[in-house]
Amino acid sequence: MLETLTLQDVQPAKDAPGEQVAETIFTRDDGLAVTVRVLHAGKDVWARLAAAGPDKVKDEAEKLNARLAGWSYQVGAWKEKALAPSLDDLKAPPPREAAPPAPAAKP
Repeated sequence: MLETLTLQDVQPAKDAPGEQVAETIFTRDDGLAVTVRVLHAGKDVWARLAAAGPDKVKDEAEKLNARLAGWSYQVGAWKEKALAPSLDDLKAPPPREAAPPAPAAKP
């Protein structure tokens, strides 16, 4: 999911516009976890990213944090549901109602 994230703008985190509205953690099979904090500034959506993980991915997490820490990234508003889905977004669709049985043919 994050590999397709397009960053439209960047600002120092201390200057980031808006308020945090969500936080999501994406975790790989090897334990590397990227926390995405989603911020709203009017119609704009911004994100702050941080990485963490167990010893086997500690070096990778540190390299990511060296590049990501201290920055806020503007992302497309269309990505908000993927970065911070609501409970309704995560619910399975309701089951379809079964069609009533067809009337039996008369002999």
